[in-house]
Amino acid sequence: ALRQDGAGDVVGDVVGSHDMVAVERQVARILGLDADGRAYLEIGNRDEVVGRLQERYQGLRPVCFHSPYEAAVWSVLSNRIATPVARRLRTTLCEAAGTTLEVDGASAPALPLPTKLLALEELAGLPAEKMRRLHGVAEAALAGDLDAERLRSLPPEEALASLKRIRGIGDFYAGLILIRGAAMRDYVLPEPRLKAAVEMHYGPGVSFEQASEGWRPFRTWVAVLLRSASE
Repeated sequence: ALRQDGAGDVVGDVVGSHDMVAVERQVARILGLDADGRAYLEIGNRDEVVGRLQERYQGLRPVCFHSPYEAAVWSVLSNRIATPVARRLRTTLCEAAGTTLEVDGASAPALPLPTKLLALEELAGLPAEKMRRLHGVAEAALAGDLDAERLRSLPPEEALASLKRIRGIGDFYAGLILIRGAAMRDYVLPEPRLKAAVEMHYGPGVSFEQASEGWRPFRTWVAVLLRSASE
């Protein structure tokens, strides 16, 4: 359970782990606290659109999956089905092979570790092909291919190519794992809704490529800002 105190520090209670360094590193990555926010605000000083939206949505940063492994599992579960159905499948998976933690008086189901996922042969409501894909995700995690720091250290195209070697992971979900799992800060997918947001805020005379070039080195964060302002 996390909270922010009066001094602005993020504090919390740790359940199920004694490796405080690893916990701090993971929480910082998930919440975007491992980056110098001053450099992000500097983009707003040179880009009027970004500056205006930063002022309107103060403190907004992407909140990521707990890990690239969890993002990859979600990618398999949610592919070509409705989100509520995918959420129920995730809960079923957690109950079948995962662990339930008690956090601040509430139950929090956690995904099974990769070794336990590999040992799971079937899951109610999950097609056999998706189970094979989940096994592929587990194998990739055990091989270190879903390590967040490894993925973030690679050039984006190389990281995406690595992720697409996992069974069932294509272009879209490779991008999701990289952006929302590994928390890559300076990569954007030129998807239709983001392009529409650029046109809405910058006007038709500015292309997506022109606008996004000025967002470096926080293109992901600015993309989230624009999407939020357009919904």
